[in-house]
Amino acid sequence: MDEILKLSDVLDNADKYSWRDALFLPSGTTFTLNTPAIVYDPDDVVNDTQETPEFPAENGMVYVLGINTLQEIVLNLRQQIPALTTNDKLNALNYYILYDAFIPLD
Repeated sequence: MDEILKLSDVLDNADKYSWRDALFLPSGTTFTLNTPAIVYDPDDVVNDTQETPEFPAENGMVYVLGINTLQEIVLNLRQQIPALTTNDKLNALNYYILYDAFIPLD
């Protein structure tokens, strides 16, 4: 489905997406809960020379990470904070993007 969501909605529903999908976000911005986001199959391209599927590309979005990785980020966070908030998930996502590691909360 071609739909632009808020990043907060994607974070709160990460477990409902297919592991085959990917998260696409605007390039060169700081990610907030209101950042526009697209969940899309990264392999849904017209030809092999196209790196980004048309719908995300037409909307200025770039591949950030696979939904399976986002699901792992949320799962790891849930193990550390059973009652996590959407903002906790956002902080964990931003940490992962910056450091390529799960956020430590010790």
